[in-house]
Amino acid sequence: MTTTRRMMLGGAVAVPMLGLMASPASASVQGGQQWGTVTGGWVEVWWTPQAQAELDRIGATVEATTPAELVQDGQNRGVRFPVAESVWSPSPTNLGQVQGRGALAGGLSVRARRGEVRLSDMKGFLQGEEATGRYTVNGTDAGVHPVFRVGLAEGRFTMEPAGPGQAVRMGASGVPLYPTKETLEAFSRAFDMKVFSADTSTALAHVTAEGQYAPPHA
Repeated sequence: MTTTRRMMLGGAVAVPMLGLMASPASASVQGGQQWGTVTGGWVEVWWTPQAQAELDRIGATVEATTPAELVQDGQNRGVRFPVAESVWSPSPTNLGQVQGRGALAGGLSVRARRGEVRLSDMKGFLQGEEATGRYTVNGTDAGVHPVFRVGLAEGRFTMEPAGPGQAVRMGASGVPLYPTKETLEAFSRAFDMKVFSADTSTALAHVTAEGQYAPPHA
């Protein structure tokens, strides 16, 4: 088993939300189409009680790498990432057509009875509800993998009113992340056991995010 196959919950669930909240300085053009951007963005990933119980069962503990930080609210646990860079599709409120890509700042170190896994250089790509991710595991590029289906229609989204062409404050909360078959198989390979009893219809985490959205200039 190679280190590139080792995926851990904290980093894996953060990656898909990069297409939702992010922070480059200005709009960019993708395929001849302008994309809007988000500044001052952050993403919080809260794993579900079921996922936390599975991590506890295998003796896994999660530590954040600066500037990311662990967060806790009662029994709920998660990690908060500043967003390093990303771009949006021109129609962020049309959830079925959302597209985006970006990178998270910081990383995670996960220790379990079978060893330690370090995740960094996390990048995400979002097309509608399909999310893929790329990241570095223990210093090795793990490549690009489908990681989650993002339940955009099940989340809550807010937008502060602003004039035409002006930046608006946007937020997302309670957005569920459903694992792909590839993600569940990768967890099992990483520990030579079935880690999660959930299937692809059971959310492993929920996401909260916020940032200042600037639409593309005409």
